Amino acid sequence: MNYYSINRNIDFKELLKENKVNFIVLKEYERNMYKSGNINFEEWKDNQYITMIFSNKLIDEYESFICSNLKPGSWSEYIEKDTSLMKPLQGDIHLIIKLLDKTIKKYILDDNNELEILNIINEFSNEKYESIRKILVFDDFYRFYDVIELRKEDITKDFILECCEKGTYFKFLEPFKDDFNNYQNNVYLITEFDMEVGSGGLLNYLFQSGEEKVNLLLNALKELKIDKIDNIISESLKLLPSYFFELENIFCDELVEELENKFNDFDTKIYELVEEEQDMINVYINNNIDKFNYIY
Repeated sequence: MNYYSINRNIDFKELLKENKVNFIVLKEYERNMYKSGNINFEEWKDNQYITMIFSNKLIDEYESFICSNLKPGSWSEYIEKDTSLMKPLQGDIHLIIKLLDKTIKKYILDDNNELEILNIINEFSNEKYESIRKILVFDDFYRFYDVIELRKEDITKDFILECCEKGTYFKFLEPFKDDFNNYQNNVYLITEFDMEVGSGGLLNYLFQSGEEKVNLLLNALKELKIDKIDNIISESLKLLPSYFFELENIFCDELVEELENKFNDFDTKIYELVEEEQDMINVYINNNIDKFNYIY
């Protein structure tokens, strides 16, 4: 079992001045760390976060550090994830809250205590949060390690619009794709296409997806009027031999070497259109949000 934490509401620079932590520059890994005892806190994304991944052996030491150094009127959390399985399982969300009078309250999030926790956090932050998971799920660190598991009841109209704004539609809603209607499938197909082309290129996407799915994507692009990418894909398909979608392994075929340069050009054109495409997706979602399936 591993635990993941963004150590929010702790002033590490002040702790450094007070010699409560040490600062370590790891040049070979191009990252910096703060160290206290046996625990290491790593800067994440240009010091946007101070994060930590630790084992259950360090829970007591970690909690002691957080309780001692958390600012009054604030909170922090750490999240379990069982990484021993082929498909890692998300576990409990642990929260540590320090009240204004410095009283410490500890919770393991569940349906029975979430409202109490939200009331405290909302009072501190002057916000109107409605779900702990929906607070944490937009943090890049947790999203990178896939440690937050949303529930169906988290997928509200407002949440879909927020995902749309932040470009995270595919990542958060993919587990619920079996419940998608045509409007949501259109967005899903296009955002999935963006992710897979970004990681493996258009030629590999076409091979992995198959002819039927590619045709569904083209229909979705037409529905959203994303004509430039529709035209790029249609142009690329003309270069493929008739047997392309019947290949068992694209990487064993001379076809890859023959088409590589042309498809690199297609990839570049697609990357250049990403922002324009996202704007069109956002317009489509906003215009059709009332037709989407969501729980509340």
